[in-house]
Amino acid sequence: MIVRLVSLLLFVTFICTAQESPWQPITISDGLSQGMVYDLLEDKEGFLWFATKDGLNRYDGYNFKVFTHDPYNDKSISGNTCTALLQDSKGRIWIGTEKDGLNLFDPKSQRFYHATISDKDQANAGNYGIIFIKEDVDGTIWLIADKPGKIYKITSLESFPTQSDFTGLIQPAAHTAKAEKHERFLFDHHAIGFIFSTNLYRSKDRHPKVADISPWFSSYTILEDASQRFWGVGQDSIVCWKKNLIKTITFPKGGASVANQFSDGTIAICNQRFTWLFKPDELLKLDSLTARNAYMAMPLTMNSVNQLFQDRQATYGPAPRDTAC
Repeated sequence: MIVRLVSLLLFVTFICTAQESPWQPITISDGLSQGMVYDLLEDKEGFLWFATKDGLNRYDGYNFKVFTHDPYNDKSISGNTCTALLQDSKGRIWIGTEKDGLNLFDPKSQRFYHATISDKDQANAGNYGIIFIKEDVDGTIWLIADKPGKIYKITSLESFPTQSDFTGLIQPAAHTAKAEKHERFLFDHHAIGFIFSTNLYRSKDRHPKVADISPWFSSYTILEDASQRFWGVGQDSIVCWKKNLIKTITFPKGGASVANQFSDGTIAICNQRFTWLFKPDELLKLDSLTARNAYMAMPLTMNSVNQLFQDRQATYGPAPRDTAC
């Protein structure tokens, strides 16, 4: 159905040197509702979804469909500032918002279900923002709120809710240090959960313990490769560890750094200045990432990068956090 897919706000076709950068910007003039993109996903049908500051966008490679809040329609999305996305194993799409709770979208009926994310024991706590959504191997949906120490989960929703509001299914979970603002989850090959922020937490239950990894550092992304090695990416270095093996690989500072692992095992690392692509074994042989061994240089107009993404056609692209379009 979809002949041409473009990844993210910017995409690049495969090239062999770091000097060429045939970027194609996708902006509001193409139908994107807002230039600030917080998250994205490619669904099982091949559509690209963008969580923006002003609406949820679905892109078919040619045209955008924008979902926004309608105060007169309780089946519309609950808010326009969308911050986190997930398509679960059942094909349902979850959308986190900045201050309007969690949404669950049914692609067939085109309706949204809603849940409030807050402390039930605090009156007038209001909705917390949602910064990350993840599904584990058991089908549990995990949420990280923007309030320090707040993590929630949904364990008993096999299909779609019977009511528009499914707040009653939200459970507090995985309590850690209240002062820490968590960033992401990772579930490893043993289905053990990792939560990372300033400290890295390892957990099988509601009370995670700080992982026995030292030294550690504040990271933006954590990955596990096929050899069961973990990779954590910080602002100016990437750390690989497995049991007692720890190696640090430095790279030039250039804003917040992100990483992703593609379907062929390639690890992609990206900041405001460069993108690097290496297989894990190749990456382990390096002591530093430089302009010389970069896959490509980033556009000079790039202010920062929020996520690096590969679509089904192996097209790579960065999602800018706050690039003006």
